[in-house]
Amino acid sequence: MQPPTTTGSIPQRAVSLSLTGHIGSRKDSALNPAPREFLGVAPASGPKVLTKLGILLLSLICFIVPLRSQPIPATTNLAVIDIDGDQRTEAIYQVIVANQTMPWRVFPLMHLPGASRILGTAEGAPFLDLDSSLSDATPRYLNPDNPILVSLPGYGAVRDPQIAQWTFYEIDEPFGASRSTELYLGLQFFSSDDTHYGWLHMTRPNLKPETIFEVAGSDWNPIANAPIRVGRPPEIPITTEPSPDGSTLRLSWPGGVANWVFESTPSLVPPVVWTEYPAGGTSAEVPLDEAERYFRLRRPD
Repeated sequence: MQPPTTTGSIPQRAVSLSLTGHIGSRKDSALNPAPREFLGVAPASGPKVLTKLGILLLSLICFIVPLRSQPIPATTNLAVIDIDGDQRTEAIYQVIVANQTMPWRVFPLMHLPGASRILGTAEGAPFLDLDSSLSDATPRYLNPDNPILVSLPGYGAVRDPQIAQWTFYEIDEPFGASRSTELYLGLQFFSSDDTHYGWLHMTRPNLKPETIFEVAGSDWNPIANAPIRVGRPPEIPITTEPSPDGSTLRLSWPGGVANWVFESTPSLVPPVVWTEYPAGGTSAEVPLDEAERYFRLRRPD
């Protein structure tokens, strides 16, 4: 495949120099000295020759080349992902660089160590839509080349040695991710020996081949075997039970979020101020004769 002419993302820089005019567009001699003062031109009565300063400036123009972005120089890990904070790695985002010969080839990969699995679509793609559900009913993505790897859009790079400039081109990607600036990956993994579901958010600022994705965010459901929607926080079920005498209402939630903070506010009109409300790990007693109040569970910082 012949590489197209797409070039790097860093704008070229140039030095401009006028041999006969003044710096800028104004002609005010008080602000812009005469050409011979700026360039070292001999007086008008003698031959107009350039001094060493003029020659030096012209040499700079000849040898300054546009500054372009360069390809990633070597294989490296870009991110080690511990989505649930248990000191165990669920995924490693790495880039493999093949640079022994031209063209250089750069392959970003999501590597899944241990028992983690990437979840995909019914059509066999690894990239999911926002709000799609992740659960035991979601198909696994199976890479035909390597079941523990997911390929993200990569690129090739060719360097012109005469002008020290790189040209980049897109490496074919079968699922259309090269035409996107935002991707979601679904994960199935184990935490405390239980199955959990979560997602990774990948973004990049533009569609240039040499601009690879970065990990922009993630979330997971701390309740074992419970689903989560892609790109959304987990939905935590809260049950209510009135006391026998009807004076209080018990609010209860699963033990998987026992360390979350139970908070309340008297109003949802901005600015909303949430304060911690007394709770006992997985439940709280709320007086029914209390004024209007709203509650939430917040994941600790």
